[in-house]
Amino acid sequence: MSSALPNTTLGKALYVQHCQTCHQADGAGAQNMVPPLIR
Repeated sequence: MSSALPNTTLGKALYVQHCQTCHQADGAGAQNMVPPLIR
């Protein structure tokens, strides 16, 4: 039986590897450079 929940561990690893540098660990982005992923 598979879970209906997403694999957050894999998602976090992908975010850290590909997104965190610009969008920051909290998703706030770099002011005046990279848009935030959170509101």
